[in-house]
Amino acid sequence: MTKYSLRDIVDLSKLQNLMDKFYNLTGISHYIVSKDGEILAKTDMQYVCKKFHIDIQDTKVNAMMKKLKMVRLCI
Repeated sequence: MTKYSLRDIVDLSKLQNLMDKFYNLTGISHYIVSKDGEILAKTDMQYVCKKFHIDIQDTKVNAMMKKLKMVRLCI
C-alpha cells in the first residue's frame, strides 16, 4: 500500500494551472482522478462532450463508471 497520495506530493493548484494552459492551447479536456475516484484537477469540456456526458443522465452515470474503472486499472 502506498504511503502518499498524489495530493501529498503534487501542488494541485500548479497542476491545475498547467492543465488549464494545455487545454487553452490544444482544446483537449482532461481530468486527474485519485484512486478513490476524487477529481483532483480538471479542465473545461468541449460543448459536445458536455452535452453528451453531463446533460444526458444515462451517459453521465456511464461516464462516471468508466472513470472509476480506469482508476482501478491504474492501481
